[in-house]
Amino acid sequence: MPIKSHKGILPVLGFAAGVVVMSLFFGLVAYYMGGATKSRALYDAQTREAQALLDFIKPKVDKVKELEGVVSKSNPTAPDMALMEELAKVDYAVKPEELVTVAGGRLLVGAQQTDLLVKFTADTQLIANLAKEHVRMTTKVDQKELEEIAADKTLSGRGAYAVIFNADEYTQKLNAKEPGAPVKGAIAIVDSEPFEKDKEPWVKVRYPSSGKVFDTPLRSLVHVDKEQIQRSGGPNAVGRYTRRQGALVGKVSEVTKYGDTMVTQLEAIASRGAAPILTFSK
Repeated sequence: MPIKSHKGILPVLGFAAGVVVMSLFFGLVAYYMGGATKSRALYDAQTREAQALLDFIKPKVDKVKELEGVVSKSNPTAPDMALMEELAKVDYAVKPEELVTVAGGRLLVGAQQTDLLVKFTADTQLIANLAKEHVRMTTKVDQKELEEIAADKTLSGRGAYAVIFNADEYTQKLNAKEPGAPVKGAIAIVDSEPFEKDKEPWVKVRYPSSGKVFDTPLRSLVHVDKEQIQRSGGPNAVGRYTRRQGALVGKVSEVTKYGDTMVTQLEAIASRGAAPILTFSK
């Protein structure tokens, strides 16, 4: 039997090898193009999402900055009705569901930007709650007392501020072998000149918070000037007002510090243009 020559087989093998190489080549190209297409789609989705978030968030940040300017310049020891009206507006607050809706149901803008967006949402909700409580306490609970303390009253005689306490209980504790806790007092306003009753001087006093008027022995009062009340952090309307406003100013200032950073980062993503056709990684 004659031996067949290999010369006819070699071209066939070479052609087959070439087909295999070309198939692998185009397969790899298709694989990388598919990956690049997905990357470009994600890139473009991030850009669109950043623009939508920027349009939504930037006005909120601007509102918080306006609020900071108003709160920081107000008197921390005196009620300001114009400030109360401004605080009653909570159009700066972001609800979690609003953030998700604007982002299209997902946050693709990156971990750092997402953290700032979530923090801003939580902080603006907290500011809104602090503001609502500040308005409620100032205009509902403490208004009468704040107005009395803020008024231009004389500092002695009628109209004076005083701490009222139970003088009999105070004396008994002084004489007791075990005095116990100090006697509690409350801020009151002297509403009359002294008059005689039960063979000792009495005066009419009024609680500034409730407006209740009653008689009390003069020995149950200790004079306190208005400046001491306003500086005090004790249980009076001015002290409460000051603490509430201090907490509000602190939180608003904190938000404005990172608010600009958040906006700048979103602007950078939103303005970067369309994704490149091919991307190469090292």
